[in-house]
Formats: sequence, structure tokens, C-alpha cells
Amino acid sequence: MFYEAYTAPWINDEFKATSRLTLTFGLRFDYQFARTESRDQYSTFDSTAPNPAAGNLPGAVIFAGKCAGCSGRRTFESPKHDAWGPRLGFAYRLGDKTAIRGGYGIYYSGVSFDQFIGQPTMGYTSNPTVSKHI
Repeated sequence: MFYEAYTAPWINDEFKATSRLTLTFGLRFDYQFARTESRDQYSTFDSTAPNPAAGNLPGAVIFAGKCAGCSGRRTFESPKHDAWGPRLGFAYRLGDKTAIRGGYGIYYSGVSFDQFIGQPTMGYTSNPTVSKHI
């Protein structure tokens, strides 16, 4: 079973600049944690890992965990800590029933790990088949 998590704390404040103008400022931090598997049954292709089955040429499937032949890591990802999203907004009151509003922000979103591909468990799964001859 794979574990994946996403968090996005933020701060926001409003400032009444004049009786007609209100400004909004904010900052949000989005972070997607590295994916792990509960029993370290996780694999990936590493283009630089020596492949013993190919005379140690680069390019091999590597495995998570701490076992003989495993990478010693629980994950193969190194998420960055750079997804800062500033926010800026305003509201200007033209009259008792009319206002102009606008805003700007940088937005990030998490990506489900198996949204586009299957599970990265090569070497831990099988697809047994039995053929019947008549």
C-alpha cells in the first residue's frame, strides 16, 4: 500500500487602506511529500545504476528498502521546498451597490502518483497465467 500526502498551509490578511479600498495579502506553501510503500515494495528505473545483467552498463531497475541489492532508501523522490504562492487582492467600492474586485495568485496542485501510469512495483508483482490445451 502506497502512502502519499499533500499539505498547503497559508496565511492571509486584509488591510483597509481607505474607506473605499481594501487590500488582501497572503502567502501559501504547497508541499507534496515523497511517496513510500508500507513494506518497501517499490521499484523504479535508474539510468545511472550499474546493471549486473548487462555487464554493469548503466541502466537498471532499483528497489526500495534495506536488503541485499536494495537502494537503502524508502523513496526515490526528493521533493523541493519551493512552491510558495503569493496572493494579492483588492476591492474598491465605487458606490453603495458597486465595487471593483481583482486579485492575483500563484497556485500549485498535487499530482496523484498513479494518475497517469500503473503502480511502480516491478519485481514485486506477478501475472500468472495458465493455458489449457485441448
